[in-house]
Amino acid sequence: MGQEMLAYIQDKVDMSASGAERERQRFAAYLHYLRENPGFYRVLYQAETLAPKAHRDHIDNVVSGYVRSLKRGWDRGEMPMYDAEEIEAIAYILTAIRDYFSMRYGREMCDEAVTRKAIATYTKVIMHGVFSGT
Repeated sequence: MGQEMLAYIQDKVDMSASGAERERQRFAAYLHYLRENPGFYRVLYQAETLAPKAHRDHIDNVVSGYVRSLKRGWDRGEMPMYDAEEIEAIAYILTAIRDYFSMRYGREMCDEAVTRKAIATYTKVIMHGVFSGT
C-alpha cells in the first residue's frame, strides 16, 4: 500500500517545479490519496503496533524518497538556509507534519474547501521556513 501511495504522489508532482511548489504538490497529492483511500490511514497507524517492521520499512522508504527529492532541490540552491547534513531532519519534520495534518485534513469527511485552505497554509509555512530566501 505504501508503494502505491508513493507512486500516486510521484505521478502528481511536476519535478521541474520549484522546491516549494513541488512540496505543495506532494502534500496535496498525499491528502487527495488519503481521501480516495481512507483505509490507508487506518492501516498505517495500526501497523505501528501490529506490524512494526512493515511500518518502519514504510517510514524509511518515505523518508529516503523525501531526502532524495529535497537533496535535488538543495543542489539547485532552493534551500539556502540549510546545510546538506540537515536534509534528513527536514524530511522527518515534513513527514511528521503530514502525519498530523492527515488526522484532520486527509479524511474523506473533511470538506474540500477546508483541505484547500489547509494546503495553502502549509505552503506558506514551507515557503517562509524551508524554502525561504529562494
